[in-house]
Amino acid sequence: MKKSLSLFFLSLLFFPAFLIAQPSRGFVNKGSTATDEITPGQYFALIIGVDKYADPAINSLEQPVKDAIRLERMIKSNYNFREENISFLENPTREDLLAVFERLSTQLGPEDNLLIFYAGHGYWDQDNGQGYWLPADARKSNRSRWVSNADLRDFVRGLKTKHTLLISDACFSGGIFRTRSAFDDASAAISELYRNPSRKAMTSGAMKEVPDKSVFIDYLVRKLEENNDPFLPSQRLFASLLEPVINNSTVKQTPQFGTIMETGDEGGDFIFYKPSAIKNANTLVIASNVEDAEVFLNGKYLGKANPLWKEPKITAGKNILEVKKEGYVSLKKEIDMPTRGEYAVNVELEAHHFADLSIEINQTNAAIYIDGTMIGTTNKNSQRISSRDLPWGDHTIEVEASGFKNYQQKITLKEHKEYPLFVNLKQSSATLALRGKVPSRVFLNNAFVGNAPAAALDVPAGLHDLKLSQPGYEDFEQEISVVADKQYTINYNLVQKTASSSFTRSLVFPGRGQFYQGRALAGWFYMTVFVGVAGAVAYCQNDLNEKTLAYNNAYDAYNKADQSSWHARKSELDLADSRLTTATDLRNYAAIGVIGVYLLNVVDVVLFAPEWKSPTLLEISYQPAHRGMVNCTASINF
Repeated sequence: MKKSLSLFFLSLLFFPAFLIAQPSRGFVNKGSTATDEITPGQYFALIIGVDKYADPAINSLEQPVKDAIRLERMIKSNYNFREENISFLENPTREDLLAVFERLSTQLGPEDNLLIFYAGHGYWDQDNGQGYWLPADARKSNRSRWVSNADLRDFVRGLKTKHTLLISDACFSGGIFRTRSAFDDASAAISELYRNPSRKAMTSGAMKEVPDKSVFIDYLVRKLEENNDPFLPSQRLFASLLEPVINNSTVKQTPQFGTIMETGDEGGDFIFYKPSAIKNANTLVIASNVEDAEVFLNGKYLGKANPLWKEPKITAGKNILEVKKEGYVSLKKEIDMPTRGEYAVNVELEAHHFADLSIEINQTNAAIYIDGTMIGTTNKNSQRISSRDLPWGDHTIEVEASGFKNYQQKITLKEHKEYPLFVNLKQSSATLALRGKVPSRVFLNNAFVGNAPAAALDVPAGLHDLKLSQPGYEDFEQEISVVADKQYTINYNLVQKTASSSFTRSLVFPGRGQFYQGRALAGWFYMTVFVGVAGAVAYCQNDLNEKTLAYNNAYDAYNKADQSSWHARKSELDLADSRLTTATDLRNYAAIGVIGVYLLNVVDVVLFAPEWKSPTLLEISYQPAHRGMVNCTASINF
């Protein structure tokens, strides 16, 4: 298949029929009326060219991409299609096409106009009455990567545009037009054609193949170039190229034009808008001192000044002009457009000398001040406070929170951006000096905080348990209450541990002596075993009391027994006596165990008493010697 371009691109889109009929020549040049009433919306284009196929079974083409480029250049340079509104797809895959369809369906609005052009292979399934586009990744043996007419029809139906026009230079494309004539009233005023929504299609031929080098695109581009009317309906464009294409085609291809049925057409038409054809029209000219400034007129976005922008066909009278760019102060003014001629506005945007400040704080209920003015308070939901549009220059940031030291910092803003600042508040504290002769470790509420002696330790305000500990010495413990920003001095004296003290503690309770000696594992052993055995003694003693009571009761019953019950009472007494003897033995063994553990604990404290040493004392002194040198002496005791 030669330039079997989008198999009648439209056929793909819409199986229900178009209107077809040969318009008469008298229709072609009929003058439009009331063109001043037209205020065209934005013009968008989707230009698709496919000439390279991954499947070797599908013939590659030479012209589609070139033809697509020719049309793109024509509409971009001569018609109201801005470059940013043109989507050009060269050899797209099915996924590429569907992605653009999805984007356009959400991007375009009810006042916009969309032109779709497809050049590439197409296929018409005669049995199923179904047409397809063949994207670059199409496989001849598998239609899953083809784009069906149902896909295209759904896409066009879902558009919110005012006008949509499909142009397909493809084989068999005439299959779309089967039920009605091609044209509505060609003499209708252009303003009416534009006012009513339309969904039209134009194809390069009927149900025949068209050559790779088709004359259709030649006359399409030529007629668009030769056009001198500001507003050219697609019906008139088609009528101007119909006869030349038929007369100059080697295969007598017959272009087709009609309405895409069941997609929202209300009798309007796609109007090609050529601003350069408007003579003596009033034109707005914007000259900006910065590039890419965005231009708005009466709230409608026109485009970007780079740094010049021209917009023809502006309504005469009062209009609101607004020019914006990030980092600059926006300009907004009322302009009085003349009826004819150019209206020039020189825009001088001033740099936006403001910055944003974002402050994140590690605490809730913190008050933030900038230059003495409070801007907010953190809470459990948000510990970030932002301040917008701060003037460039120096600023003082202050943060206050109950129980924490006040935070203050100076910052300099000199760029139009967001400055992040993290504030780590520290708890309010007092200074604690610890004076003593023995070096020791300092614990505050059982947490290690430093070493003593110490000239200054930061201690959070409040009530605390202070403990100083050093192996070989008894702990120094004291409860202290400190107030923020105060200085406190504590003189401590660590008492060195002795063997006699550990012996005395082991006598008071097993394990205490070992704990005193720093042998916690042994201390826990003796304490646990002693408590366990003592518990056994208590249990056995309680059992012995019960067995004693039972024996006494049996003995009384035996003494009161008569001759008939004497033997039974004697047996009960013997059993009670045996149980009492067993309970007594158990109690005695448990008592011996208690005494044994107790004595073993005492012996352990004596035999395994550590040899306590004085803690390391480090004294360093220095004195100046010769110039450039320092004498240093040190004495270290272990």
